[in-house]
Amino acid sequence: MDKKYIKQHNAIIEARYDISALEKNIIYMLLAQLKEEDPPEKTYYDIDFSELEQRLDQKILIKSLVKAAEALVFRVYTIQKEDGGVLYTSLISSVQNLPKHNMIQIGVSSMAKPYLLALKNNYTEFQLDMALRLKSKYAKRIYEMLSQHREKGTMEISVEELKYRLALKDPKTGKELYEPWSMFKEHVLTVPQEELSKYTDIRFTYTTLKTGKKYTDLVFKIDHSKSP
Repeated sequence: MDKKYIKQHNAIIEARYDISALEKNIIYMLLAQLKEEDPPEKTYYDIDFSELEQRLDQKILIKSLVKAAEALVFRVYTIQKEDGGVLYTSLISSVQNLPKHNMIQIGVSSMAKPYLLALKNNYTEFQLDMALRLKSKYAKRIYEMLSQHREKGTMEISVEELKYRLALKDPKTGKELYEPWSMFKEHVLTVPQEELSKYTDIRFTYTTLKTGKKYTDLVFKIDHSKSP
């Protein structure tokens, strides 16, 4: 199939949210449909199951796709606004299953629409198929973040900020999903490092910085000169 590139607002790349890898793939397919010249009254977009399967080169249970799409209606993104405010919103307002056409129709949230269409120059572009083929939901997020900084060649981020974006730590209770560093390293760093090297145009290494005995910061070195 054709090499298609998608654009994603940097505020969404930096937002806090937690969605599955399959849900993320549906969002990628939605982004591939969006055009900045879309009229304001256009709020629904069709996601073709056959195209997704072709791009992934694998069969997917339609029931699983529909369930993942439905879940997106309830996934909340915490987006930092340019004026210092915070927006809590889902990207998807509705999902309609159209089994006779082997597709679903997705309604875009009115609050999220500026972050999907009014990109101006505040966006990152990456290849659709590469993003789709990543298996881990964390690999997909790391790929987006590193793509945002690929021209610079480095990305510096605190461990706390990365945990915040990936929704790994409850801001109210402080409870963490991968509290031992070894688990965090495996799921958030090692697996994405392997997958990006295999499926995308980005390779990375990273350095950890400590304050006392605690890992506090990460410095990623980004290489996007190779093809997968």
